[in-house]
Amino acid sequence: MPVHLRSLNITLPAGVGSVSKIKYNAINDFGSSSEMMTKNVD
Repeated sequence: MPVHLRSLNITLPAGVGSVSKIKYNAINDFGSSSEMMTKNVD
């Protein structure tokens, strides 16, 4: 299950915003990927 969430997060667009942050916590393992997503959100 968690694996699917992580993959989904990466494919999710930066326009989601709040959803991105929630998913970001789920994919805490990725690190670099999460940082890139947060930058896009900001």
